[in-house]
Amino acid sequence: MAFVLTFSLNTYNSVLNLNHNLAFWGFDNSDVYVSREGGESHDQVMSTLKKDDRVRAIVPRDVVMTAIADQGGIASTNVIGFSYHGDMDAIEMLNLEGRHPERENEISISVLTAEKYNKSVGDTVDVYIEGERRTYLITGIYQSLNGGGFGFRIQESALQEVNPDVHANTYAVKLHADADPVQFARDMQQQLGQSYNVRTAAESGEINFSAIT
Repeated sequence: MAFVLTFSLNTYNSVLNLNHNLAFWGFDNSDVYVSREGGESHDQVMSTLKKDDRVRAIVPRDVVMTAIADQGGIASTNVIGFSYHGDMDAIEMLNLEGRHPERENEISISVLTAEKYNKSVGDTVDVYIEGERRTYLITGIYQSLNGGGFGFRIQESALQEVNPDVHANTYAVKLHADADPVQFARDMQQQLGQSYNVRTAAESGEINFSAIT
């Protein structure tokens, strides 16, 4: 009983402090998200963001709804993956083991995905990308609350090897420490117009704290 109580309290406290430990739970630590539904091109959006002195880093990203392929006698699993264009360290993402994927043939997978398929850093894993079965080298393993704990991270260039027309529609923006995310979001919304949804991390719905607690 003492172990269960201690574990429960530790878990509950961890969840209560989730906003201070985002990277540990598989989230990035961006300040603002810009979602593109039309309007300016990717290059134009990047140019607008880069011109603002308050911006420290920009990493375009997207959600990948797909599946880990059946392998090693273990059935396929539907997962929510994420693709990134650039340095995941720039938005303070974390691996428990290894490093972030950097090349088209690399991937990082969640702890539960690694456990289910008996995978470690240095192994390969097969994933369906737009219906095509592809093999990736596992470079990292991370903790995640997304998708029931199952998932993966890859570079956008890995998706573009299958479909060259794939481009991220969301931009994760990390600001300098003295910048006000709320004011930045307002300014960007005005500059980019109504074809874009600009929200701070707290407003974005990236993490629903009330649902978890």
